[in-house]
Amino acid sequence: MRSFFLVLTFYCSNILSLEQDQPKDYKSFFNKNPTEQRDIFIKKLKNIFTEKVTPRQKLPEQITSHTVGIQTVESLLMRSLELISNEKLDQASKVIDELIVLAPNFKLAHLIRGDILTAYSMSIDNFGGSAIEINSNRVKELKKEAQRRIKGYLILNKNYDQPKFNILPAETDKYLIYVDMDSSRLFVFQNTDGKYFYLSDYYVSIGKNGYGKRFEGDKKTPFGTYFIQEKIQRQLIDFYGDGAYPLNYPNEYDKVKNFTGSGIWIHGTPKSTYSRPPEASDGCIVLSNNDLVEIKNILNTTGTPIILSNLSIAKLSLRSEENIKEDQKRMLNLINKWKVSWINANYNEFIKFYGNNAMYNNSDFKKWTRAKKIVLKKSKDIKISLNNISIYEYPSKDEQLRIVFFDQNYESNLIKNTARKKQIWKVENEEWKIIYEGTE
Repeated sequence: MRSFFLVLTFYCSNILSLEQDQPKDYKSFFNKNPTEQRDIFIKKLKNIFTEKVTPRQKLPEQITSHTVGIQTVESLLMRSLELISNEKLDQASKVIDELIVLAPNFKLAHLIRGDILTAYSMSIDNFGGSAIEINSNRVKELKKEAQRRIKGYLILNKNYDQPKFNILPAETDKYLIYVDMDSSRLFVFQNTDGKYFYLSDYYVSIGKNGYGKRFEGDKKTPFGTYFIQEKIQRQLIDFYGDGAYPLNYPNEYDKVKNFTGSGIWIHGTPKSTYSRPPEASDGCIVLSNNDLVEIKNILNTTGTPIILSNLSIAKLSLRSEENIKEDQKRMLNLINKWKVSWINANYNEFIKFYGNNAMYNNSDFKKWTRAKKIVLKKSKDIKISLNNISIYEYPSKDEQLRIVFFDQNYESNLIKNTARKKQIWKVENEEWKIIYEGTE
C-alpha cells in the first residue's frame, strides 16, 4: 500500500495535469510508439516507488475511515486510480463499471472510464482526453474534484493523532461537524466525555467564490463557527436533493461585522447529479444525496456545532493539549471575574469586560450601559450562578474569538430570573473583551 499513496500523489500532480502543466517533452512523448511510451511510463513509476519515504503506519483505532471494509463510491474511485497507476486497465475498468452501477450519475467516474478506454491505445494526452475540447471548464472542474478527493483520502490514511479542538462542549452536544474548505472535506466527530472522536468524512462543495462571506450575493461560504438549525420542512425543488439544513448565518459576530446575506444551508444534489465541483454553490455546503442521508441523524440534531475553516485536520492534530487546557482555564477565569464584578455591583469593573462597540441583544450599547449603571446602583443582595458553560473556538484569519453559552440564574432585591445567555469574546488590544451579549 505504501506505493499506492505515492502513485496517487503522482496521479494527482501529473496524470491529472492539464496541457499547460505538462513537461517540456510532453509532445515528444506522444509522438513515440506505444512500446516506447509504455517503457517510459513504467520507468517513471519505478522511480516513484524507489523514493525514500516513511512507511505508512496503522491509523489510530478511532480514526478509521468509514469506507474501510465497505464498497463505497469513494473507495471504488480510489481503487480504480490505484489500478490505473499500476497499468491494470482491465481491472480498473471493471472497478469503474462497478462504481457507475453504484452511482450512475457520477460524472467524474464516467470521465475516468472514458480515459481508461482511450488509454488502451496510448493516445490520451491529458485528463479528460478529447472531452476537454468539448467542454474544457467542466473537465477542469472534474479534475479539481478528483484532486480534492485524493487529497482527502491521503489525509485520512496518514498517522495523524486525534484532532484537538479548543471546545468545552455543552452537555447536549452529541456531535461536531468540521469542514476543511480548502480540502473540500466535511468531518463528523462524536462527543464522548468532553472529547471529540472521529466518525466519518465526506467530499463537499462550497461557494463558487470560495469562503469568507461578507455580502449578500457574493457566492461565498461563511468562515466561522455556526450551529445547525431545524431541517427545512417545506417541499423543496429537486436542486436541493434529499434535504436542507440551515446554519445560523448571519450570527451575532457577522452582524457586529455588518456582514449581510442569509440562507446558508447544508443540502444535497439534484437526482441527475451525484456530486458538484469543489466550488459550485451560492454559498451553501453541498453533499451527495447518499452522504446527506448517511448523516441525517446528525444533521437532525438541532444545535450541533459546525466549524467552517481552512485549517486542516492534520494541523489540528499537532496542537498542544496543554495549551488548549490553559486557554480554556483562562477563559473560565475571565467569565468568573465578570460574574463577581456584577455580584459586587461594581459598575466600573463590570463595564471593563466589554469592548467599546459591544452589542447587547439589539440594543444600542451606550443606552444599555446607562440603564445598567442605574440598575446596579439600586440593586442589593445580588446572587448569580452560571451553569452548563460551553466554550467554542471561532476560526478567524485575523482575530481571536470565542463563543460562550451558559444558563444564568439571577436574583436581587429588584428581580429574579433565569436565562440562557450567549457571549462572544474577542481579543482587543491584547485583552479579552465581550463584543456581544444576549439571551437565546
